[in-house]
Amino acid sequence: MKNNSNIQLSIKTTGHGSPVVFIHGFLEDSTMWNGVSTDNICAIKVDLPGHGDSPEANSQYSIVELAMKIHEHLSEDENYTIIGHSMGGYVGLELMRLGKNYTKLILLNSNFWADDEEKKFNRRRVAELVQTRKRHFIYEAIPNLFNLPEKFDKQIKCLIKDALLISKDSIAQASIAMANRRDNTDLVEANKVVVMQGEFDAIVPIQKMKKAQKALGFRLIEFDSGHMSHIESLNELNKELKELFISSHCR
Repeated sequence: MKNNSNIQLSIKTTGHGSPVVFIHGFLEDSTMWNGVSTDNICAIKVDLPGHGDSPEANSQYSIVELAMKIHEHLSEDENYTIIGHSMGGYVGLELMRLGKNYTKLILLNSNFWADDEEKKFNRRRVAELVQTRKRHFIYEAIPNLFNLPEKFDKQIKCLIKDALLISKDSIAQASIAMANRRDNTDLVEANKVVVMQGEFDAIVPIQKMKKAQKALGFRLIEFDSGHMSHIESLNELNKELKELFISSHCR
């Protein structure tokens, strides 16, 4: 597949150490990682099309094409850890297909299976809904990502404010790309994939993930959170990530 030339990504690199690629989720941008500890690593933070500092794509793209665009930016001489939140995890999975130098993937509130027909329908419905009711969708969707939204009122208001800056077309394109993604269960190797999951995640069912873990043997770390573990369980997340990030010089 040729790379989609209409995709331009803002990718910012800071720090020194083992390189880690951070990929945000739907309705977010790379600032979602601001509370995550990046001590002793080289943090490579990506903004997806129309999110954060990345320009909008002028046509529909795929999750595979996003991964290919990030891959272009990275060196084949480095070994990378990838961490992706939600949609970012889907992109991370496709990155794993592109080179043996992607040595570890951390799926944060994400999964590796394809959408079922109901989920695909709902994502396509979102793509249509935001054309006329973007504000309504954002105000409804973001609080529902939290287990106890009343405890995170300030953070939710900030998330809503930032999400409102994303154009309706960029939201629609991201939603369609997720609906069309393929199943990547074959990529889940026990020694390469770590899943960090909220016990009360309404988007990624914990029982389905536990069943998959028993079958595939990957490491599963559970947090007392919903879909936004980087906010709801930040201290616990940072503790786990520090153990996973290995310090080395970033070229």
